[in-house]
Amino acid sequence: TILSEVHEKALVALSELHNSSMNLLIQNISMMKFVPVINNTCTSLLINTPVDYLTLKELLAEYNHAGASKYIYTTIKSCFDLTKPVFQITVLWAEKWRNDFIAAGHKVATGNRAVSALRTLLNWGEDRGLCQGSLRKIKMLPETDSNIIIRYLDKTEDDRLRSALNEFDIVFQTIIITELNTGIRLTALLSLQWNDLDFEHQQITLRASTAKNRTNKTVPMNSEVLKALLKLKNSPERCLDCDDYVFINPRTK
Repeated sequence: TILSEVHEKALVALSELHNSSMNLLIQNISMMKFVPVINNTCTSLLINTPVDYLTLKELLAEYNHAGASKYIYTTIKSCFDLTKPVFQITVLWAEKWRNDFIAAGHKVATGNRAVSALRTLLNWGEDRGLCQGSLRKIKMLPETDSNIIIRYLDKTEDDRLRSALNEFDIVFQTIIITELNTGIRLTALLSLQWNDLDFEHQQITLRASTAKNRTNKTVPMNSEVLKALLKLKNSPERCLDCDDYVFINPRTK
């Protein structure tokens, strides 16, 4: 390892200093005083190497293995260099990364979300002793470039959309109908399992593992969503071998 090489070179350098000295007393003092210091220092560093040289990829793998948020996992995986050592990720580095990210044409909100996901991961790792340092003190930038205007489909647009759905399979139709009526995030929607659906009480449970804020949430079904989901459940097009998940691509299963 790098540290073992440093240890070896330090001892060689000290040995050369020892041999070059004409004073026997100085030779003995230098060897007795500094060899234990080098040994102890390098041993201490070697013990901490797994923490200090942990890469972002390794920490993210631990996070994913623990069953944490898929949103955090996918965001970090798509935005950051996973070979970067975690100890190099500081508030200053994260702020520079975000500034460069925004300068490349991305929205401030997107940069904030990426940095927030990274902060969540590092805080998780620090709390479990997997890494040192965090981004707890980093501040989010004002999202002045992300003014969202909400616009609803008018009657004509809604009719055209529903008519166009007839050209697609029942899985895609149900996804669109559920999205239109519930507003569930696509990632959470595609993660739904049949036991998340309560047809008797007409509600959908979004599990903490797929929710953005990592808490359970229930969303009501209206009559159109209830009808569409029941139709999908009883459809011959449904993948019976993939019984857990609600939405399975019938071509790839």
